[in-house]
Amino acid sequence: MSGTATLVGKNDSLVINNRIIMNFADDDVAKLTFPNELVTVSTGKDGGSIFAFSEQGRNADFQLRILLSSPDDIYLNGLLESFQANFTKSILLIGEFSKIVGDGQGGFKTVQYTLEGGMFTSKVDGSENVSGDKEQAIALYKMKFALVSKRFV
Repeated sequence: MSGTATLVGKNDSLVINNRIIMNFADDDVAKLTFPNELVTVSTGKDGGSIFAFSEQGRNADFQLRILLSSPDDIYLNGLLESFQANFTKSILLIGEFSKIVGDGQGGFKTVQYTLEGGMFTSKVDGSENVSGDKEQAIALYKMKFALVSKRFV
């Protein structure tokens, strides 16, 4: 077979504060994004450029779609409530997000994201819908992590 193939399965894992999260909703159950650039550049009149590394480029937004009222929803809500009750005594979140990726030739690698220094960024929205909208059964947790690294194992 020529070219490359990437195969992903259902053996992904997610851990927050040493708890394995399992009560996922549908679609993108975990989403990690990097909203800031790692490098900024400024070019002057004569074409000279200055490149600067930005530590904020290592920050990440992380969203979890959890089934409403599930054990994981109750656990995460407890952490969120404790952050709000005494913010200055809060312990930052840590986590790990792993995906097993196959190459189509029988080989595989694990892509592992390590999440450090996390905090919830908002409360969990709620809704009630009489038309059967599935979003009313989902708790969306939004967090920011100060440091995220990616490695292949």
